[in-house]
Amino acid sequence: MEVRWSMPAAEDLEHICEWIERDNSEAARRVARTIYDECARLKDCPNLGRPSRRMAGRRELTFAPLPYITALAGCVGNALGYMLDHPGKALQG
Repeated sequence: MEVRWSMPAAEDLEHICEWIERDNSEAARRVARTIYDECARLKDCPNLGRPSRRMAGRRELTFAPLPYITALAGCVGNALGYMLDHPGKALQG
């Protein structure tokens, strides 16, 4: 299984880290590493996470205690695509 970041997910992660970095660059690195490493685990365990409550037929991977959710877009061939969501997404600009 290959795990691929969708462009919107990669951009979301970049924006999340830029937002956090305004106050704490070390925290931004920790958040990025946590999200990236947990998503990388999908390569060996593609059924991680829980069934999505918001999107039928999809799964969500959470990063407790962080307020971020990865919505797994599903398999295409042997690749698993996903997008990143977070509570303040609509507020960032």
